[in-house]
Amino acid sequence: MDNTIHTVVEALKPFANKLGQGAEALYRIYVKQQFAVGVAEILWGLFLIVIALVLGTKLAPWLHKRIREENEKKSYYSDTEAYWMGVMFTWAGVLTASVVAMSLVTNGAQHLVNPQYYAIKDLTCQVTNCNSR
Repeated sequence: MDNTIHTVVEALKPFANKLGQGAEALYRIYVKQQFAVGVAEILWGLFLIVIALVLGTKLAPWLHKRIREENEKKSYYSDTEAYWMGVMFTWAGVLTASVVAMSLVTNGAQHLVNPQYYAIKDLTCQVTNCNSR
């Protein structure tokens, strides 16, 4: 662990030396940015949770009613198949939105709890060009 910290410090020294007094201000900006990323991800996650709840509580009954109305117009009536198809697609949407929402909320909470870590991670990435790999 100490070896990793030493490596990170050594990697950031040339970058900090080039910036001089601006390095501290840049670090504070990066920490605030990570906090903002955390808040944004949590808000997106909550938005997706609301979508999942609406899909689960409003869309399934609406689909069932709509399918029943369409089937009554036909000469044959197969409400069961259409209902289960609607339920299947509705719950697929609910599960997908829920999984993405929980991922966003978890990642956002990590950024809120420890923004310094993510600031150092981003600065290290900028110095070592880790995005170009």
